Amino acid sequence: MNIGKENEQIEFKESLNNLEDGLKGIVAILNKHNKGTLYFGVRDDGEVIGGDFTSQKIREIHNHIQQKIEPKIYPEIKLVDAENGKQYIKIEFSGKGVFCYKGVFYKRVADKNVKMDYNEIQKMFFKTNYANWETLAVAKTTVNDLDPDRFESFVNFLKFNKPDKFQNLSNEEILIKLNLMDKEDKNLTNAGNLLFSKNEPIRLYLKLLNDDNTVSDYQIKSGNIFDLIEHSVEFITNNINSKYTIVGLERQHEYEIPLEAIREIVVNSFAHADYLQINSHTINISKKMVEIWTPGSYYHDITPEDFAKIVSNSKVRNHVISNVLVLWNKMESLASGFAATYNLCKKGNINLDYDIRTEEFVFRFLRKNEYKLNKTERNILLLIKANPSISSKEIGEQINLSQRQVQRILKRLTDEYCVQKNEVNNKTTWEVLISL
Repeated sequence: MNIGKENEQIEFKESLNNLEDGLKGIVAILNKHNKGTLYFGVRDDGEVIGGDFTSQKIREIHNHIQQKIEPKIYPEIKLVDAENGKQYIKIEFSGKGVFCYKGVFYKRVADKNVKMDYNEIQKMFFKTNYANWETLAVAKTTVNDLDPDRFESFVNFLKFNKPDKFQNLSNEEILIKLNLMDKEDKNLTNAGNLLFSKNEPIRLYLKLLNDDNTVSDYQIKSGNIFDLIEHSVEFITNNINSKYTIVGLERQHEYEIPLEAIREIVVNSFAHADYLQINSHTINISKKMVEIWTPGSYYHDITPEDFAKIVSNSKVRNHVISNVLVLWNKMESLASGFAATYNLCKKGNINLDYDIRTEEFVFRFLRKNEYKLNKTERNILLLIKANPSISSKEIGEQINLSQRQVQRILKRLTDEYCVQKNEVNNKTTWEVLISL
């Protein structure tokens, strides 16, 4: 009889001579998946070979588990009759936490049990303890530490858009309801402090990079999550190419990277960061790319592009913070945020990239290659720079091109963010956007 294959949640052992390895497997599987199954009397290929198993042996297994695995687990241990007349032991176990066998921590890699190093153990403890961290009170922080304007705007938004849930609540009741304030001591929670504190709990590093990755400009901003979202978007939009477009009666900026895509990734960065270890974010901008660095490991089981392709519930590191951002319409879910970003960038022919690292997640917007001007285009831009109100007809007369040819070139230069057309009071002027 064959019962299948080993994987990250199932381990086979031929006999109780392998008991110690089996218990290491329990710990490794729990640390990776929180539940699994261990069999004795089964070969690596899944074939049941049985063994001399008795009730006494099962009690011994139970005692070993209780004495040598920490924290305690209470598995279900059964003696099973196989179809081939042989018996095997099936141990089903589950538990949440960071587990060790005889003081040693293991993790599951494929069907192997591997010792964890110090950094991995520390990271697992952080992750395990993180679930309640957002709602823990920050000592000596009260409503007086809130940014009054920011919090008032949030409350007004809630009462106007969600009156059935918030209209009749006081500010303190709203804070408690959303886990932004501790009900007992009335201190702000970690989430409340990060979102609304006026005491600048987070840092943001903003860098402009040269071609060789040396820093040409460097800024440090401090603030709460909402402050730094605004600083991030402003820094990016101020340092990428843009042009004006007319929408209805309004003149609007059109950026080389879609503004909504920028906002989605920036907001998601602050929503899903690991604030327990590092309280700083970084944005790097060069001619080649815009990088958004999120502190903390990538917190999801599927890649960012897969979120754009399939319907999936995203895992959330910061439930309280994410809930507030969603309530205030600052973000959607992670899945829809990535999907929106990928779709917007696909339409704009913007390539994306990312790095999943041990201590951070890096998302990149890859900028289009710098446009190479030909001689005619350069001459047109020089004429515009000398006379911003010059007409296409006048340009054509000076460089021996038809007005239609000049208009086609100006359209191309506009699309490449080299020049911008401005129309005010029926008067047209041009602005050169690049260095010549």
